Amino acid sequence: MTLEPLELPNPPGRLWEHIRSSLDEALVEILDPGEQWALGGGTVLAAEWKHRATKDIDLKLEPGNREDRLEPEQNRHYIATLEALGAKKWLGRGNQLIVSFDKSLVDLFESRSRPKGAQVTRRVNGRSERVLSNAQILAGKLIGRGMLSPTKDLYDVAVARRVDRRALETAVNCLPRRTIEKIASRWEGLTGYHQRKATTELTAVPERFREIALNPTAHAVEAALDCRYRQVTLEWHHGHLQMRTLTEDGEQGSKTLPSTSRGEIDQGAEQSGLADYIRRNTGFQVATIVELAETAREQSKTERTHTISLLSH
Repeated sequence: MTLEPLELPNPPGRLWEHIRSSLDEALVEILDPGEQWALGGGTVLAAEWKHRATKDIDLKLEPGNREDRLEPEQNRHYIATLEALGAKKWLGRGNQLIVSFDKSLVDLFESRSRPKGAQVTRRVNGRSERVLSNAQILAGKLIGRGMLSPTKDLYDVAVARRVDRRALETAVNCLPRRTIEKIASRWEGLTGYHQRKATTELTAVPERFREIALNPTAHAVEAALDCRYRQVTLEWHHGHLQMRTLTEDGEQGSKTLPSTSRGEIDQGAEQSGLADYIRRNTGFQVATIVELAETAREQSKTERTHTISLLSH
């Protein structure tokens, strides 16, 4: 299978090529047995969308068995390896370990991915790498720091509505509706702050996104609220599971989920964000939906169609 290519923008692209060959060995004392890291963050979105400048390399870990594993004193080998490659300083804070170079930095952080298991393998600057999906990156921006979002995150959310709406819908609906409303309210309360920051942080953006850069708050609030699901309908027909969505602004979507076995249905529900949506926005249990899907899958082979409508609270 041909892997989808991804070329990181500079300066992080140059730094990535400089440190990549040493990275796995540097991380060996941090990772749990069998654990994999993934490339994520705004740099991946910038490589995809060409919508803004960026300087970070974000390396994502799932929560591990050691609460202090990203503390600087526990990671002298990792820090020393990057220092030997030109790193100038480092900063550890909770679930983050940031190492700075002249024009870029490496942000190693730990958080739970949503939707679960949606990471993909891509060819990044000519090498096969594990990369967070756009939906996971956007969800991380909402979940991890939604109440204190930097201006660039609001801009990313607003741009996503135009260039990768399905990813934004998935990300938004990983959270409870009330949480999205609180985040949007918080953004609105800081409109003046974000407009001031945008004048210095969002200067080199393409003309087609200039309108968003001038007022990232208004565009981000509208994008987040409009992309909430009003209704999700699951339909089983001829053994296939179809997920149909209706958002607050009337946009309709459709996606066929893997459904040849109960395990596939469960995995498909997680990777599509359906499981997160069910857990946080409906009165259903994920296990119940999977069980119904498995039963309906068998019954629908006899030409029957089965439908369940999930309404948001």
